[in-house]
Amino acid sequence: AVQIARALGAAQIVATVGNEAKRAVAHDAGADVVIDYRSEDFARRVLDATGGRGVDLILDSVAGDVFTAGLTALAPFGRLVIFGMASGMPRTVRTNELHASNRAVIGYSSGSYRKLRPEALRPAAEASLRLVAEGKVHVIIGARFPLREAAEAHRLVESRAGHGKVLLTTG
Repeated sequence: AVQIARALGAAQIVATVGNEAKRAVAHDAGADVVIDYRSEDFARRVLDATGGRGVDLILDSVAGDVFTAGLTALAPFGRLVIFGMASGMPRTVRTNELHASNRAVIGYSSGSYRKLRPEALRPAAEASLRLVAEGKVHVIIGARFPLREAAEAHRLVESRAGHGKVLLTTG
């Protein structure tokens, strides 16, 4: 997401990570500011980094307390896209926090798109592949496992300790 935002012309990119080991990955991808949301007050850091304005777009795969803090860090007219719940903790939104500032919260699931509107995925998939082909986005391979160690690969993904794509190989 950081690489795509940079390729599409985002002026300032603030990334959050769940541990210190992922900080360099986010910086290398092009983030201007990287915040460990587990050990830092990320809403405060975002507001400080943006002169109190907040950010225009938040992509949230964690939910829980991260979602709540994200609403605090969201600028007027901003959009928060929730596309996962890695924390296992859902949250709610008070509508008065949205309408007075013209902010929006939207859900996204590529699985739902594949099921309900598969034709709508094509333009985004083509644009993403074009960015890779043009060298503007690089696929980050975080780990490789032989197929016989698929269970270990799943444990890494489920632990949220890895980064990038996890590949299963036949060799």
